[in-house]
Amino acid sequence: MIGKKILEALQKKGISQYRAAKELGIGAPRLNQYIKDERYPDHDMILRLCRFLDITPNYLFDIPEKPALQKEILTEFFIAVENWLQKNKLTMEVTDKIELVFALYDYLAPLPAEQRTAQVIDLTSLLYKNKKVS
Repeated sequence: MIGKKILEALQKKGISQYRAAKELGIGAPRLNQYIKDERYPDHDMILRLCRFLDITPNYLFDIPEKPALQKEILTEFFIAVENWLQKNKLTMEVTDKIELVFALYDYLAPLPAEQRTAQVIDLTSLLYKNKKVS
């Protein structure tokens, strides 16, 4: 499972298994066992591998990385929610707006920009009508 990722990272950095094992303080046969998925590293070794190879544990275990929050998208969502509330003459506590914006972000940030705002408005309307938002 993680062996392939270790090997990919080694090859990408141009580091031999022998050199990597030496730098990590383990024998080359042990590193080879990790690469062949015959043995799994303990938590400490996983962290050392990640630091040495400049990778994340998510990469190592093939877990998709969550994109960094983009301030522009959060601002876009906040403005869309605020405009919808004003248009409908409704109010919402600031903390509720922030919670809503972050919830929407998880679902809508990957969409193309032209689709996001409409989806924010549709979901805000739906949530408000279903009293999920006060």
